[in-house]
Amino acid sequence: MEEEAKRLNDRFNKLKFEFTDISKKNEQVLGENQRLEDQLREEKFLTQEAEEMRNILTQKKIELESLLQESESKMEEQEEQYQSLQGEKDKVVKNLQILEEQLEEEGEANHKLATDKSAAENKIKSLEEQMTLSEDHISKVGVATSLFNS
Repeated sequence: MEEEAKRLNDRFNKLKFEFTDISKKNEQVLGENQRLEDQLREEKFLTQEAEEMRNILTQKKIELESLLQESESKMEEQEEQYQSLQGEKDKVVKNLQILEEQLEEEGEANHKLATDKSAAENKIKSLEEQMTLSEDHISKVGVATSLFNS
């Protein structure tokens, strides 16, 4: 009986040790489980924040792409407008050159006309002087003839 009591006592101590060891392991597992649950909650929170940030960034990306398309469209319109204005400028410059050439030709023509006018006026003056001289001469001849006839 004593042997049986000792064997039971040893078995009890062994079971007590195993129970204590299992209890410690159970506490460790429960602690680990709690840590993992906390980590899971934190990761869910971070995932939710990351998802919200992804949604915000997706929306921002869409807005920026839209803005980029608008900018590209405006840039193309401005490029077309620039090309049109450049064409108009070239036409105006060409017309200006033509007008300057015409103005120069007209200036030369005006100068020639002024020279011709001056020459014609000089010729008229010369002819008037000759007429005056001729009239004087005729008048003198008329006086001389009337004196001679009388």
